[in-house]
Amino acid sequence: MRILSAFSTFSTALAVRSQTQVPLSTPGSVLSAETAREWSTPPSSYETGQWIFHAVSGHMRHWPSILYRNGHSIIPGTIAPGTLLYHGRPESSRPPPGPEWVSFDPEHSYLFGRSIYTYIVEEEPLKILYFDGSSASNMKTGTIDTQEILLHGEIQEGGWIDEYNRLKELCEWGREFGLQGFVRMEFDFEVMLCDFQRGVRHVSSLDLLPREDCLQPDCDDQPDGPWPEPPIPHGWKGSLSDVASVAFEAIQAGNWHNRAPGVNGLTLDYSGMVSFFDPKYTSLARARDGVDRKRWRVGNITTEDVKLFRSELQDVLTRGEKGSGVKWDAVVRSVVERYAGRLEFLSDWLGDDTNNSTYSIKYARRAVLTMLAPYLAVTSIPLDHKTNTTWLDPAIHYCSTTVTAHLPVHQFTLQEHRIGGAVETVMREFCRTVGSIWIDAFDAEELQDETERRHLLTKWKANVDGLMAWLGWTEWVKCKPACKQYEMCSLPQWPFDMRVMDPEPEISYTPKCMSRIEQDLGGPQ
Repeated sequence: MRILSAFSTFSTALAVRSQTQVPLSTPGSVLSAETAREWSTPPSSYETGQWIFHAVSGHMRHWPSILYRNGHSIIPGTIAPGTLLYHGRPESSRPPPGPEWVSFDPEHSYLFGRSIYTYIVEEEPLKILYFDGSSASNMKTGTIDTQEILLHGEIQEGGWIDEYNRLKELCEWGREFGLQGFVRMEFDFEVMLCDFQRGVRHVSSLDLLPREDCLQPDCDDQPDGPWPEPPIPHGWKGSLSDVASVAFEAIQAGNWHNRAPGVNGLTLDYSGMVSFFDPKYTSLARARDGVDRKRWRVGNITTEDVKLFRSELQDVLTRGEKGSGVKWDAVVRSVVERYAGRLEFLSDWLGDDTNNSTYSIKYARRAVLTMLAPYLAVTSIPLDHKTNTTWLDPAIHYCSTTVTAHLPVHQFTLQEHRIGGAVETVMREFCRTVGSIWIDAFDAEELQDETERRHLLTKWKANVDGLMAWLGWTEWVKCKPACKQYEMCSLPQWPFDMRVMDPEPEISYTPKCMSRIEQDLGGPQ
C-alpha cells in the first residue's frame, strides 16, 4: 500500500556439498585432526553464512525488516485459508476492480481510506512470492532492488516508482507460475493481490468513522492526504480519531509482527529460498567489500549474475521437488532464542567496571560454562589446558554441528543445503568464540593478580562484542533506556521519518520511544 500514492573456504565446501549432497557433520563421527582444529580459525571476511542465517531469522518480522531495509531474499510461500485481508479505499464506491493492495491488519488499511473491504482466503492457500526487507518502501536506496532485478534485470533510473505499474508487471510475470500475489513490507506487511475474483471472497464492506483533522474550521489549509474526509456522522458526540493517531495505530500494527512467527497465516517455503548472499553471485560479493551492511544493494549485480539468479528462481518455481520438510525458520529461531539473551548479558556484565573483578570473573565464567554445558563431557577436563587445547576439540565439534547433524540431508534442495551450511557457519563461530573464552576461564577463578583479572575481562568483552557484531542479530537493537509507560519502542518508519521524495533520504537506524498519547510522527515530507 502506498502513502501519498504510494564465502571463504567454508563457502567453497558448501558449494561442493550443494552439488554432491555430502552429509552435514555428524556428532558421532570420529574427529580428524583437521576437523578437530578447524574451530580455531575465524571466518573469512567474505563469509555470508551469518547473513543467510540472519535473513531466515528475520523473514516475516517487522523489526529486522526495518533495520535491514534492503532485502536479499525472494521466497515462495502461501497464505492459509481463513486468513482475513483488508483493503482500504478513500470512498465507498466499489471494491477494487483489479490488482490492488491488501493488508493483514485493518489498522494498516484504515490509513488509506475509511471504506474498508474485508476478504477471506478461501479453501485453497494463496500462492505468493515474498520479498524480504522493507520492499514496499518506495525509495531509491535499495529497498526495491530485488523487484527491479526480477522484472528488468537492472535498476531503472528516475524518481518515484509507479507502484500500480509495478503491481501489474509482477502479476503478469507471475501468471506463468500460478502466483496470486506478492508479499512485501512497508511499515506493516501487505499483499499485492493480483485477482480479487480468484482465491479470496469478499465478506464485508464498512464505511468507518472519518478522521478529525479535516473537521476543523481551517481544514482547507491543512492537507489531509489525497482525499477529503466526509462530514461528521449525524448524532456523533465527542472527538474523533485524528490522522496522526490513525497513523500511529498503523505503525503499532506493524510492530506487532516484530517477533516470530511474524505474520499469521503466511508460510514461507524455505526449500525454495533464493538468496543474493549466495557466494556464487560474485559481483555482489565484490560490491559489498568495505560497505556498511545496511547499505548493501542487490542492484549492484552484473548481467552474468542476473542470469544465474533468474535460472535459479525459474527452477524453484517450476520444479516438482518438495524438499525435506525441515522447518528452517524454527531451526534458526531456536539458536537465536537460546543464545541472544545470554550473549547480551555476558557483554553487559563484562563491560560493567563497577563490579569487583573476582566477582566478574566468577559469573562470566559461569555464563560461558552454561552455554557450553550441553557439549562438555566428563572427559573434557584437561591436565594442561593452555599448552595443549585439543581437550576441547570434541566439545566444540559437537557444539558446532549438533543442530544440523541429524537432518535429512539426502532430501535437501540446493537452497536447503545453503541454509544448512549457514546454520553450521553461525554455530561454528559461536562455539569457536565461546570455546576460546572457556580455555582462559577454566582456571581463572584462581587468579590473584588484579591486573591479570582485568586483562581477561577486557579480552573476553572484545571477543563477545566481536561475535555479536559479526552475527548482527536485531534482538540486540532496542530502546536504551527502555521506554516509559505509555510509550512504544519503534524504529524510524518510512515514510514518516524521512523526506520520501529525496533520491537519497537520510535514514536513521536508531529506535526511539513514541508516545501513545501525543503522536509526533514527523509526517511524510
